[in-house]
Amino acid sequence: MAIGTLTAANYQFTSFMPGTLTVVAEDAFLSYTGDTAATTSAPTGASTATVTLAAAVAEAADGSLGNTLPGQQVRFSAYGSNNRLAVAVTATMGGDNTANATVALGDDTYTVRLELVTNAEYAAAPSSATIVVVRPKRR
Repeated sequence: MAIGTLTAANYQFTSFMPGTLTVVAEDAFLSYTGDTAATTSAPTGASTATVTLAAAVAEAADGSLGNTLPGQQVRFSAYGSNNRLAVAVTATMGGDNTANATVALGDDTYTVRLELVTNAEYAAAPSSATIVVVRPKRR
């Protein structure tokens, strides 16, 4: 389309109607795909477990699929049983539309909140999952 005209090789404009064009973000959905259970490294002391937090992100099947999910970011926030934030980390999605991060967590039951970091292309409702970290039994 030539700037300042109503002509274009791939469109035919029959009339001009003034109006407002509203562009909205593409709908996406978050799914937790990471660890849901882990065991700390020792039965006593301040031992932790290595836990992988992971998410898969999918676009809504609305007939208008985009292609810019890779590079978007997912924020993981893990809250302990006392409802206090234990860890928060942000990970970037790869070409397979997944994001993951590895964290250390002590024994507790955690609620992990997943959020798509605000961006111009996609919007997704937050999602959550539960992770249980336990200590190994003493021998």
